[in-house]
Amino acid sequence: MPRLKVEDRRAALIEAAITVIGERGTAAATTRGIVAEAGMSLGSFHYAFASRDALFAACFESVAESERDAFEQFTVAADDFRDYARQTFDLYIDLLVRHTDLQLALYELTLYASRHPELRSLPGEYRRHTRELITELVIRGMAQYGIDDDALVAELVNLALTITDGMTIGYVRERDEGALRRASAFASAAIDALLTSSAGIGGGQAAVSS
Repeated sequence: MPRLKVEDRRAALIEAAITVIGERGTAAATTRGIVAEAGMSLGSFHYAFASRDALFAACFESVAESERDAFEQFTVAADDFRDYARQTFDLYIDLLVRHTDLQLALYELTLYASRHPELRSLPGEYRRHTRELITELVIRGMAQYGIDDDALVAELVNLALTITDGMTIGYVRERDEGALRRASAFASAAIDALLTSSAGIGGGQAAVSS
């Protein structure tokens, strides 16, 4: 078997760690368990990572990068802000349904990091990444109306974070995609109403400029 490059080995170990953690939790994600999932020898682990905690830190970074890649490629042809919001929520739902194990892994990793001082900052860093990503999406949507209001952006971002947190918890518990889609429609209407009342753009049905 050809020797893997270090970056390829790291990627395989990160993927294996996320799989094991998502399925069985961090307690099962021993170094031996992770290399077994990755199909590697135990001795090969330390060519890629100094420790298991270093691998766990890389898992947070990997998830953040994959989310950013997904949303950077996201394009919307929307008639109004409600439609823009709904399409954005629906993309999140698509990712959540397709990668539920990833969200379970994130939850487990967050609990683990909160108990280990050397990793304690990671959940907060990941949360900041999520906030920045949602902020970019909100600003992108509002820009189509020519609205530039930092206070309104912050309010919409906080609302979107609360909604997506609820979607994640609800889906992990119930696995009801239909409920997620209904929540997407309801949340989009609520966000559009907030934008309408705050920015005065006429009934929530302002056309998106081309």
